[in-house]
Amino acid sequence: MTLGMSQWQILSRILLPQAMVRMLPAYGSFLTMIIKDTAIASVVATPEMLRNAEVVAQQTYRSVEVYTITMLLYFCTLFPTTRVVELIYRRVAHLGRS
Repeated sequence: MTLGMSQWQILSRILLPQAMVRMLPAYGSFLTMIIKDTAIASVVATPEMLRNAEVVAQQTYRSVEVYTITMLLYFCTLFPTTRVVELIYRRVAHLGRS
């Protein structure tokens, strides 16, 4: 306020950048947890990937192959997500330094 900034300018130029830097690691972990926890999606009638893999493994007796493919699908979903969050964090990390 001493510099003549309005409340909105203080919020958008000082407080939010610092809060965003502090929030990103927790947000990335939370996002990863939600993606891995696909059982939540089963409430909305979307079949859970791991449950489907279990059914296929029981029917085909090829559990190693089925679970390996399921693991790779989870990895292909989660790895880019964590990398994007890490990239965003690196770009804005300097804003949180005091």
